Amino acid sequence: MQKKQKSIKRLKKGVAEMQNKLIILKLRLGIEGVEKDPLLLTLLDSAKNYILSYTGRKEEKWIPIFDDIQVKIASIDYNKLGIENLSSQTEGSISNSYIDDYPKDITNILNKYRVCRVV
Repeated sequence: MQKKQKSIKRLKKGVAEMQNKLIILKLRLGIEGVEKDPLLLTLLDSAKNYILSYTGRKEEKWIPIFDDIQVKIASIDYNKLGIENLSSQTEGSISNSYIDDYPKDITNILNKYRVCRVV
C-alpha cells in the first residue's frame, strides 16, 4: 500500500512540475489561453528527451538545472516551427539566416552534466 501511495505522490509532483514549466514557457512566448497547450507540452517533452539523450542520463538522474534548459529548448523549438530544414531564406531585399543548433550557453551547461560511459 505504501508503494502505491509513493507512486501517486511522485506522479502528482511530476504533473505539478510540468504545469509550472508550461506556465513559464507560455510567459516566455507571450501565449495566453489553453489552445496551444498540447503543442507546448509536446515541445517540453521533446526538450526533456533531448536533454536526457544529450547528457546520457536517465530520467531518475534529472537535476533541477535542467528545468530551465528544458523550457529554453522548448521555446527555441516553438520559434523554429515552420522553418525546419531551412538555413537561410531571401525574399526580395530581405535575407534571413536561421540557427540549426541550440545556443552555446545551453550546450555548455549540458556538457558539464554529461555522463561518461565505458564500452
